[in-house]
Amino acid sequence: MSRLIQMILGDSARQSAAAWHRYADLLEKDNPTDAEIEEVKAILLKIGRRPEDLEADRTIVLRLRRLQQLVHDGSGLDEQIQKARKAVLDDRAEVKRILNELQAKHHQLKVQSITLYRRQSLAESSTRELNAILTEHPQLLGHIPPIKTGSPAASPPAAPAQSPKTELDEPARTVSAVDDDDLDDPAIAEMAKGLGTAVDGQ
Repeated sequence: MSRLIQMILGDSARQSAAAWHRYADLLEKDNPTDAEIEEVKAILLKIGRRPEDLEADRTIVLRLRRLQQLVHDGSGLDEQIQKARKAVLDDRAEVKRILNELQAKHHQLKVQSITLYRRQSLAESSTRELNAILTEHPQLLGHIPPIKTGSPAASPPAAPAQSPKTELDEPARTVSAVDDDDLDDPAIAEMAKGLGTAVDGQ
């Protein structure tokens, strides 16, 4: 093959490659000008494409650009991924700490609620027994007024020195105010269990 033919073929290949490149660039345009439309028509003749090929060729070009963008957006993210994962772990530890604090506070509130109800329960049962004793011994205890149910509690009398422990120190009745789910807590369940003992005579 002569050098002249080689040069012609080489120049023709370069022109064809440039035409294809320009063709692809024009296919990416959403709103081509009239001049660009005429340029596309001329390129079609040069590269041997038909007008009906335009839509398929444009779809291929746009898909390629989309893939290039996805590759670009997802490249070089190793450091960011490591930081994000570390942030998740750190946040998980903080969430666990906060939940533990809330659980401890919730447990404390439950215990406080049961303790207060226990005191109220003892007061009610003690009121009934106190009034019963006053009724049984009017002469001996006539100077002591009865306590009305639901009335504000009077100031307790001063306890005598070394006063022996009585049955009044024991729980009066079952604490019905304890929710079923409270009993799932071992500490609360044990406390509630101690409230089931009844005072003699009730």
